[in-house]
Amino acid sequence: MLRVKDAEKSLKFYQEVMGMSLLRTSGNPNADFTLYFLGYPGDKGVPQDGKTSDREGLLELTWNHGTEKDESFKYHSGNQEPKGFGHICEFTSEGATSRCWLT
Repeated sequence: MLRVKDAEKSLKFYQEVMGMSLLRTSGNPNADFTLYFLGYPGDKGVPQDGKTSDREGLLELTWNHGTEKDESFKYHSGNQEPKGFGHICEFTSEGATSRCWLT
């Protein structure tokens, strides 16, 4: 799970640049956050029933509502102390199409 400041910009990146599809959205308006599940549909296609439990390699983005409007808001990247998060990696059977994103 990755927390994102701006859902619109993040979804655009993962869909248009990384070629992923939005497979499911889970809105939680009472808690002021939304979850987005992205992946590569493959032969199964995008689930029409919203179920993703049988999918492998999903990327979950969490957007806390309103963070995109707060200029001073930022998440810890994991690259400063204390260090933690390093990268997301995607690997396919066709090594030439593998992608890695580094933070």
